[in-house]
Amino acid sequence: MAYQLMAYIDANGDNKLNINEMKAFSNLFSRTSEADLTKLFNHLDADGDTFLTIAELDNLPSKITNLLNLQPPPVV
Repeated sequence: MAYQLMAYIDANGDNKLNINEMKAFSNLFSRTSEADLTKLFNHLDADGDTFLTIAELDNLPSKITNLLNLQPPPVV
């Protein structure tokens, strides 16, 4: 999933996503406010270098799980 997101969103082909690339992508599919998008970007940018890398995008599913406080279903 991370590689697919990178390929789709990375407009300049540097294998890193910056906030402007995320904004352009977001504007295509959602009405997320710039403030919310910036918060999300900063949350995903684990090392604070202002870019999202493949490694940071690989953590996206677990970040979403944590943000939404999702729990695995109980074992029956």
